[in-house]
Amino acid sequence: SNPPIFFFIDPFGYTGLPIETLKRVLRYPLIELFINLDVYDIVRFCEDQQKETRMYELFGTNEIKNIGKCGTSEEKYAFIINLYKRQLLEFAGAHYAVPFRVNAPGQGARPRYYLVHASKHFAALKLMKDNMAKTSQSDYKFEAIGIPTQRSLFELSEAMELRADLESYIKSFAPDFIDYASIEEWAYINSNVVSKTIKEELIELEKIHRISIVRRPTQRKNTVTDGAIVKYIGN
Repeated sequence: SNPPIFFFIDPFGYTGLPIETLKRVLRYPLIELFINLDVYDIVRFCEDQQKETRMYELFGTNEIKNIGKCGTSEEKYAFIINLYKRQLLEFAGAHYAVPFRVNAPGQGARPRYYLVHASKHFAALKLMKDNMAKTSQSDYKFEAIGIPTQRSLFELSEAMELRADLESYIKSFAPDFIDYASIEEWAYINSNVVSKTIKEELIELEKIHRISIVRRPTQRKNTVTDGAIVKYIGN
Protein backbone atom coordinates (compact mmCIF):
# COMPACT_ATOMS: atom_id res chain seq x y z
CA SER A 1 0.00 0.00 0.00
CA ASN A 2 1.02 3.63 -0.48
CA PRO A 3 -0.46 5.67 2.38
CA PRO A 4 -0.19 9.46 2.30
CA ILE A 5 2.77 10.65 4.38
CA PHE A 6 3.75 14.18 5.37
CA PHE A 7 7.44 14.68 6.17
CA PHE A 8 8.63 17.75 8.05
CA ILE A 9 12.39 17.88 7.53
CA ASP A 10 14.13 20.12 10.03
CA PRO A 11 17.90 19.51 9.90
CA PHE A 12 20.56 21.16 11.97
CA GLY A 13 22.01 23.76 9.63
CA TYR A 14 22.19 22.71 5.99
CA THR A 15 23.50 19.15 6.42
CA GLY A 16 21.53 15.97 6.78
CA LEU A 17 19.06 16.42 3.91
CA PRO A 18 20.84 15.27 0.72
CA ILE A 19 18.58 15.71 -2.27
CA GLU A 20 19.24 12.12 -3.28
CA THR A 21 17.37 11.03 -0.13
CA LEU A 22 14.47 13.35 -1.00
CA LYS A 23 14.40 11.81 -4.48
CA ARG A 24 14.04 8.33 -2.98
CA VAL A 25 11.21 9.48 -0.72
CA LEU A 26 9.38 11.20 -3.59
CA ARG A 27 9.21 7.95 -5.53
CA TYR A 28 6.13 7.17 -3.47
CA PRO A 29 2.98 8.76 -4.92
CA LEU A 30 1.31 10.34 -1.88
CA ILE A 31 4.26 12.12 -0.29
CA GLU A 32 4.53 15.70 0.90
CA LEU A 33 7.81 17.26 2.00
CA PHE A 34 8.01 20.39 4.14
CA ILE A 35 11.67 21.37 4.40
CA ASN A 36 13.24 23.94 6.68
CA LEU A 37 16.07 25.31 4.54
CA ASP A 38 18.74 27.35 6.33
CA VAL A 39 19.64 29.75 3.54
CA TYR A 40 21.66 31.99 5.87
CA ASP A 41 24.28 29.32 6.49
CA ILE A 42 24.18 28.16 2.88
CA VAL A 43 25.10 31.67 1.71
CA ARG A 44 27.72 31.84 4.42
CA PHE A 45 29.51 28.60 3.52
CA CYS A 46 28.61 27.68 -0.06
CA GLU A 47 31.80 29.20 -1.49
CA ASP A 48 34.01 27.43 1.06
CA GLN A 49 35.90 24.68 -0.79
CA GLN A 50 35.89 22.53 2.35
CA LYS A 51 32.07 22.50 2.22
CA GLU A 52 31.91 21.61 -1.49
CA THR A 53 30.86 17.99 -0.93
CA ARG A 54 28.10 18.99 1.49
CA MET A 55 26.77 21.55 -0.96
CA TYR A 56 26.73 19.02 -3.77
CA GLU A 57 24.78 16.60 -1.55
CA LEU A 58 22.29 19.34 -0.71
CA PHE A 59 21.61 20.46 -4.30
CA GLY A 60 22.66 17.46 -6.39
CA THR A 61 24.53 19.76 -8.79
CA ASN A 62 27.70 21.83 -8.88
CA GLU A 63 25.75 24.82 -10.19
CA ILE A 64 25.83 26.19 -6.67
CA LYS A 65 29.32 27.44 -7.58
CA ASN A 66 27.70 30.01 -9.86
CA ILE A 67 26.56 31.92 -6.81
CA GLY A 68 29.82 33.81 -7.06
CA LYS A 69 28.31 35.68 -10.01
CA CYS A 70 25.67 37.20 -7.73
CA GLY A 71 26.42 40.70 -6.52
CA THR A 72 24.26 41.24 -3.43
CA SER A 73 23.13 39.01 -0.58
CA GLU A 74 19.55 39.29 -1.83
CA GLU A 75 20.64 37.98 -5.23
CA LYS A 76 22.42 35.08 -3.53
CA TYR A 77 19.29 34.17 -1.55
CA ALA A 78 17.20 34.28 -4.74
CA PHE A 79 19.76 32.17 -6.60
CA ILE A 80 19.82 29.51 -3.87
CA ILE A 81 16.08 29.16 -3.43
CA ASN A 82 15.39 29.06 -7.18
CA LEU A 83 18.13 26.46 -7.71
CA TYR A 84 16.79 24.35 -4.84
CA LYS A 85 13.23 24.55 -6.17
CA ARG A 86 14.39 23.57 -9.65
CA GLN A 87 16.30 20.58 -8.29
CA LEU A 88 13.26 19.38 -6.35
CA LEU A 89 11.25 19.47 -9.57
CA GLU A 90 13.77 18.27 -12.14
CA PHE A 91 16.04 16.02 -10.06
CA ALA A 92 14.02 14.79 -7.09
CA GLY A 93 10.77 14.25 -9.01
CA ALA A 94 8.36 16.63 -7.29
CA HIS A 95 5.56 17.94 -9.52
CA TYR A 96 5.00 21.04 -7.42
CA ALA A 97 7.40 23.00 -5.22
CA VAL A 98 6.93 26.36 -3.55
CA PRO A 99 9.30 28.02 -1.06
CA PHE A 100 7.89 30.24 1.68
CA ARG A 101 10.19 32.87 3.11
CA VAL A 102 9.87 33.19 6.86
CA ASN A 103 9.75 36.86 7.88
CA ALA A 104 10.33 37.05 11.62
CA PRO A 105 9.66 40.25 13.58
CA GLY A 106 12.73 42.50 13.70
CA GLN A 107 14.59 40.39 11.17
CA GLY A 108 14.24 42.77 8.23
CA ALA A 109 14.20 41.69 4.61
CA ARG A 110 17.06 39.20 4.93
CA PRO A 111 15.61 35.85 5.99
CA ARG A 112 17.43 33.03 7.67
CA TYR A 113 15.00 30.28 6.74
CA TYR A 114 12.69 29.19 3.98
CA LEU A 115 10.02 26.54 4.39
CA VAL A 116 9.88 24.61 1.12
CA HIS A 117 6.84 22.49 0.27
CA ALA A 118 7.15 19.77 -2.38
CA SER A 119 4.57 17.23 -3.55
CA LYS A 120 3.20 15.37 -6.55
CA HIS A 121 -0.41 16.52 -6.28
CA PHE A 122 -1.99 19.91 -6.90
CA ALA A 123 -4.40 19.35 -3.99
CA ALA A 124 -1.42 19.25 -1.62
CA LEU A 125 0.00 22.50 -3.02
CA LYS A 126 -3.37 24.24 -2.82
CA LEU A 127 -4.00 23.17 0.77
CA MET A 128 -0.53 24.28 1.86
CA LYS A 129 -0.79 27.71 0.20
CA ASP A 130 -4.29 28.26 1.59
CA ASN A 131 -3.14 27.48 5.12
CA MET A 132 0.03 29.55 4.81
CA ALA A 133 -2.12 32.45 3.65
CA LYS A 134 -4.11 32.22 6.89
CA THR A 135 -0.99 31.86 9.03
CA SER A 136 0.71 34.81 7.34
CA GLN A 137 -1.69 37.15 9.11
CA SER A 138 0.30 36.59 12.32
CA ASP A 139 3.53 38.36 13.31
CA TYR A 140 5.54 35.60 11.69
CA LYS A 141 4.62 36.23 8.07
CA PHE A 142 5.28 33.96 5.11
CA GLU A 143 5.98 34.95 1.52
CA ALA A 144 6.07 32.65 -1.49
CA ILE A 145 9.46 33.00 -3.15
CA GLY A 146 11.00 31.28 -6.14
CA ILE A 147 7.99 31.58 -8.41
CA PRO A 148 9.09 33.13 -11.74
CA THR A 149 7.13 36.34 -11.19
CA GLN A 150 8.93 36.95 -7.86
CA ARG A 151 5.87 38.56 -6.27
CA SER A 152 5.11 38.78 -2.59
CA LEU A 153 2.55 36.44 -1.11
CA PHE A 154 -1.11 37.35 -0.62
CA GLU A 155 -0.74 41.10 -1.12
CA LEU A 156 -3.74 42.86 -2.64
CA SER A 157 -1.45 45.06 -4.76
CA GLU A 158 -0.85 42.04 -6.97
CA ALA A 159 -4.46 41.89 -8.12
CA MET A 160 -4.03 44.05 -11.23
CA GLU A 161 -0.94 42.12 -12.31
CA LEU A 162 -2.77 38.84 -11.75
CA ARG A 163 -5.71 40.10 -13.78
CA ALA A 164 -3.48 40.79 -16.76
CA ASP A 165 -1.77 37.42 -16.41
CA LEU A 166 -5.10 35.61 -16.19
CA GLU A 167 -6.41 37.39 -19.27
CA SER A 168 -3.27 36.50 -21.21
CA TYR A 169 -3.47 32.86 -20.12
CA ILE A 170 -7.16 32.51 -21.03
CA LYS A 171 -6.54 34.28 -24.35
CA SER A 172 -3.93 31.64 -25.24
CA PHE A 173 -6.76 29.09 -25.47
CA ALA A 174 -8.99 31.24 -27.72
CA PRO A 175 -11.35 30.56 -29.37
CA ASP A 176 -11.80 27.53 -27.11
CA PHE A 177 -13.10 27.43 -23.54
CA ILE A 178 -10.94 26.46 -20.57
CA ASP A 179 -12.33 25.06 -17.34
CA TYR A 180 -11.98 26.99 -14.10
CA ALA A 181 -10.08 24.18 -12.34
CA SER A 182 -7.30 24.43 -14.93
CA ILE A 183 -7.12 28.21 -14.50
CA GLU A 184 -6.93 27.87 -10.73
CA GLU A 185 -4.14 25.28 -10.93
CA TRP A 186 -2.17 27.47 -13.33
CA ALA A 187 -2.54 30.50 -11.06
CA TYR A 188 -1.52 28.59 -7.93
CA ILE A 189 1.66 27.42 -9.64
CA ASN A 190 2.59 30.64 -11.44
CA SER A 191 1.56 33.31 -8.95
CA ASN A 192 1.48 33.68 -5.21
CA VAL A 193 -2.24 34.32 -4.75
CA VAL A 194 -4.92 31.93 -3.54
CA SER A 195 -8.41 31.09 -4.84
CA LYS A 196 -10.19 34.11 -3.34
CA THR A 197 -8.12 36.56 -5.38
CA ILE A 198 -8.22 34.37 -8.49
CA LYS A 199 -12.02 34.32 -8.43
CA GLU A 200 -12.26 38.07 -7.75
CA GLU A 201 -10.10 38.89 -10.74
CA LEU A 202 -12.01 36.56 -13.03
CA ILE A 203 -15.22 38.30 -12.00
CA GLU A 204 -13.63 41.69 -12.79
CA LEU A 205 -12.55 40.42 -16.22
CA GLU A 206 -16.12 39.29 -16.82
CA LYS A 207 -17.51 42.69 -15.80
CA ILE A 208 -15.33 44.54 -18.29
CA HIS A 209 -16.22 42.01 -21.02
CA ARG A 210 -12.77 40.50 -21.44
CA ILE A 211 -13.96 36.97 -20.72
CA SER A 212 -17.20 35.01 -20.67
CA ILE A 213 -17.93 32.66 -17.77
CA VAL A 214 -20.41 29.85 -18.37
CA ARG A 215 -21.58 28.54 -15.01
CA ARG A 216 -23.56 25.48 -14.08
CA PRO A 217 -27.28 26.19 -13.54
CA THR A 218 -26.91 25.94 -9.76
CA GLN A 219 -23.92 28.29 -9.53
CA ARG A 220 -24.32 31.90 -8.46
CA LYS A 221 -23.55 34.71 -10.92
CA ASN A 222 -21.29 36.61 -8.53
CA THR A 223 -18.70 33.87 -8.18
CA VAL A 224 -16.90 31.20 -10.17
CA THR A 225 -16.30 27.65 -8.99
CA ASP A 226 -15.39 24.19 -10.26
CA GLY A 227 -17.56 23.21 -13.17
CA ALA A 228 -17.52 26.64 -14.75
CA ILE A 229 -15.84 27.19 -18.10
CA VAL A 230 -14.21 30.40 -19.28
CA LYS A 231 -13.66 31.89 -22.74
CA TYR A 232 -11.70 34.91 -23.93
CA ILE A 233 -13.92 37.41 -25.75
CA GLY A 234 -11.82 40.60 -25.66
CA ASN A 235 -10.17 42.17 -28.66
